[in-house]
Amino acid sequence: MRQVTFLILLTITIAQGCSSKPAPAPQTSTAPAMKSIPNADYECWKQFPLGTKVVRRKTMSNSNGATTVTTSLQLKELDASSAKVESQVTVVRPTETTENPAEVLSIASAHKIPEEMNPDQFRLPSPDAKLLRSELVQVKGKEYDTTVYRWKATLESGPVDVTGWFCDSFPARQIRLEFDYTDDTTGIDEVVDLDIPLS
Repeated sequence: MRQVTFLILLTITIAQGCSSKPAPAPQTSTAPAMKSIPNADYECWKQFPLGTKVVRRKTMSNSNGATTVTTSLQLKELDASSAKVESQVTVVRPTETTENPAEVLSIASAHKIPEEMNPDQFRLPSPDAKLLRSELVQVKGKEYDTTVYRWKATLESGPVDVTGWFCDSFPARQIRLEFDYTDDTTGIDEVVDLDIPLS
C-alpha cells in the first residue's frame, strides 16, 4: 500500500512539473533615450536684471468692434534652475473690462527631449513655423535684430496665418505678432512698454 501511495505522489509531482509555465523573459525598456537642452526663454530672461518688465498689447478688430488683451511680464526671481516671471493680463471688450489677478510663471532652465530630436525645433514659436527673414525692429528707440517666422494657427476666433518677430536678446523674446484672418478680422500684438532697470 505504501508503494502504491508513493507511486501516486510521484506521478502527481511529475505532472505538476511538466505543466509549470516557464518564467517570463525580463522586459526591456522601450522609452527613448533623453537629453537635456537649454530653455530658450530662460536663456533670454537670465540676460536681464530683476524687475525687468515688458508690456504687450494684442488688438483684434472686426465689424463687431475691437478687443484688446494687455499682458504685463516682469522678472521677479532668477536662479540656476528657473526664472520666476509675474504675468498679469487685462482684457478690454466693447462691453466690459476684465483685470485678471497676477500669477507667477516658472520657466525652467532646461528641457528634456528625445535624443534623436533636433534642439532647434524647441526654439521655434510653433512646430510648423517657417523662417522668413531677419529684420531690424525698433522698441523705445533701440534697434533689435529679429528673426521673422510665419505659421498657421487655430485660435478662438478661427484659423489664422501668424507672422511673428522674435529676438533672443529681448525680454520674453516676442516683439510683434500679426494675424491674417480670412474674414474681416485683423489683429496685431506688439510691445507697448519696456522697462529694464540699471544693473
